[in-house]
Amino acid sequence: MPPASTITTTTQTTAISFPFQRKAFYANGRFWVFYCDGDYMLWAHSLDGITWTVAQKTIETRSPTQTSGTWSNPTGAYADGGGVAQAYVGDQQDYYGYGFALSSTAKVTKVRVRLDIFSDVAGNVSIKVSWDGGTTWGPVHTQAITTTETTYFIDVTSDTEWTPTKTSNIVVRITAVDTEIVNLDWIPVEVTYYDPDQVVRASTLGEKISIWFDGTFLHYAYASKVANTALTYRRSTPNSDGTITWSAPEQTAVAAVAGVTYSRPFISVDSVGYPWISYATGSYPFVTKASTNDGSWTTQTDFPTQLSTTSNAAWATSVVPLTSQKMYVVYVYSAVTLKGRLWDGSVFGSEEAASVSAILSYFRFSVTTYQDDVHLVFDKNVATYDIIYRKRTFGVGWGSEEVIQTPGNVNYAPVLSTFGPGDLYCFWMGAPTSERVYYKRNIGGTWDSTPTLWITEVVIEPNDRLTCFYQAYGSHPTFYIGLVYIPETSSPYSIKFDFITLTKKEIQYSDGLVSVDVISYET
Repeated sequence: MPPASTITTTTQTTAISFPFQRKAFYANGRFWVFYCDGDYMLWAHSLDGITWTVAQKTIETRSPTQTSGTWSNPTGAYADGGGVAQAYVGDQQDYYGYGFALSSTAKVTKVRVRLDIFSDVAGNVSIKVSWDGGTTWGPVHTQAITTTETTYFIDVTSDTEWTPTKTSNIVVRITAVDTEIVNLDWIPVEVTYYDPDQVVRASTLGEKISIWFDGTFLHYAYASKVANTALTYRRSTPNSDGTITWSAPEQTAVAAVAGVTYSRPFISVDSVGYPWISYATGSYPFVTKASTNDGSWTTQTDFPTQLSTTSNAAWATSVVPLTSQKMYVVYVYSAVTLKGRLWDGSVFGSEEAASVSAILSYFRFSVTTYQDDVHLVFDKNVATYDIIYRKRTFGVGWGSEEVIQTPGNVNYAPVLSTFGPGDLYCFWMGAPTSERVYYKRNIGGTWDSTPTLWITEVVIEPNDRLTCFYQAYGSHPTFYIGLVYIPETSSPYSIKFDFITLTKKEIQYSDGLVSVDVISYET
């Protein structure tokens, strides 16, 4: 078994949150992991699960080398502290020759003009930017200035869809608007970019995005946790070279509503590719569904559907696929029992008790399925923090709760994956021995009696920064289940990855009358 690999580091403790959401899978010969760096949701990919291709963030500041216009001593603004360029009311100056030479594979995420500037009396200057050498210009940005030299940043990111080529042709035009003497010390341009372009979208927390791979397409749902902001959806194809091809622009899945905040999304798709998103509103759990399965989003009639009338600020949800367009959704908040509802392909059934025991915290659960059966694990709200497993058998209902592990005084966030006809892997961190990662298997309906010590590096509490594959991915005879986790409690946080290789064996025998394929699974 290979050692755990470090994908990258981040300042975000929530880079891969929440455990019940999914952030990783295997497709087209590569492992894929999605994470947040505090500004953007990014992806990393690897052929072997050990060496990763990661988008490198760069903030590059460059000074102008050419200028034209009516200002006095304009070259005084080429460098910080190298004299000043001066202007009177109405004077205009263009600065260019910034010399950006980004790779064609880079993704530009921010462009700002810096002004180190002051004036004889308080007033204003205006800035506008061209990205094609002065042919096309963005909008005018007005900046108030004072008599004390001050650094200002004018964000021009939204002026155009910035590309590496556009950054190489930047012209900045500054005009003295209404103050008699303007002194410009420096006018550089700052460009922030990721190379290669492995940017999903802007996101400040990992929990704002849920990822789902349906065997062909990658889907995401994004909830900003900002009131009066839409919940959005997008579909793409993960390619064999590690790039992603988007099917369509980001779509509005749930329209913005004044005073309503969408959070903690979970996305999946049904058996024929229609996307579903469950989410919280700050008070109630909801689920919505698209009537399109082509990368666009049109909300199906009678959706979104409110799942509970009980108000709580910390609902968490997971909507997971069964067969024949059936779905099952689990929803819960802290210190209560989990609830569930079956979508039979046409309508929702009544609310079910998905657990007998109460959960410790709203996010400490994980759900997976095989065919029409639902598998659930969660951290029980008792002093021993038992990891509880429960199965819902289609047509029968929920069975008895089973204790997978009794960790003692360590609270967990167990995560669950499935392989083959109902075989399960449950992963957790921190016990029986602290600072370790363990798993148990459920083969043929029976859990291992003792846990397998898997990752032996130092993994410091808290033990809730992990996520795993929803199911084993791969192709016959080799399949993989991957785990992503963060072992540190202070920045910089390492995003770590390890995986289990599963081999499917088929043995054919005959008794002279009939041939039977016997399938076994090995790690």
